[in-house]
Amino acid sequence: MKQNIIMIAILIALFLFGLLIYDFSDQLDTDIADSNWYTVRDDRMTVLSFSDNIFHFYDKENQEQLHDFRSCLTFRYNSNINVIRLNCPIRANKIHVANVTEYSLTLLIDGENIDFFSTSEAAKHAHFKIANDITEFEFINLMDFDLNNFRSITVDEFDSLLRGRNTDEHVAFVNANQSIQNALNLAALMNFRNSVPNLSIIIVDDLTPEELLRLNQIVDLPDSIEYFNNNRIPVYSIINREIGLVITIEVNSFSEINNFNNI
Repeated sequence: MKQNIIMIAILIALFLFGLLIYDFSDQLDTDIADSNWYTVRDDRMTVLSFSDNIFHFYDKENQEQLHDFRSCLTFRYNSNINVIRLNCPIRANKIHVANVTEYSLTLLIDGENIDFFSTSEAAKHAHFKIANDITEFEFINLMDFDLNNFRSITVDEFDSLLRGRNTDEHVAFVNANQSIQNALNLAALMNFRNSVPNLSIIIVDDLTPEELLRLNQIVDLPDSIEYFNNNRIPVYSIINREIGLVITIEVNSFSEINNFNNI
């Protein structure tokens, strides 16, 4: 009799546990559902969203649902086991919520932990650090660039250099864009500066359309700020009233910065 009671108790416990495991009728936490989440997959920005109980996992640029999830439109959630079950017949239809904060979301999808972020910029930064195998400290130092570390000149001063005698100067046309690309370029420019006698910069963002037009009559620069290529830094030499393009700096990875030492 006692064994029967124990067996019944075990069966009841298993039944209740089964209800907890298989009950996917909970509302997804608002911390997750009320935000768009970003990550970089195959070098493309993707967006994850659970808003209005609709599942979206799509390419940010073309707005197309990712191929593996194109049949997944709705989902259900079990808060006891932190699992989102997609209503679609794919292998990765169970997504485990591993961690969530105000700024990041980690999901276990098809056996892989994927980190998502609350902004596309944060996703780019995380992808860059992984792709370049750099620490958070190295990344912060890279992005904490200061144009005041260079000697900045005006368009009038640039004209004076062109008219001067015995001039031996280098002038770089830079921008103040806070992108990773610009940070890489400026770090390379810092290294390049060690290889030339004198280096000044002209900050294109500070120029008026009239000043850009004046410069365009001298060097190969666009005559409008919005068309200036923010991904490159052209560097010109001015030697005895002669001007020429020395190098165009365009760095695509952290390791390339050192390529501009002792050029």
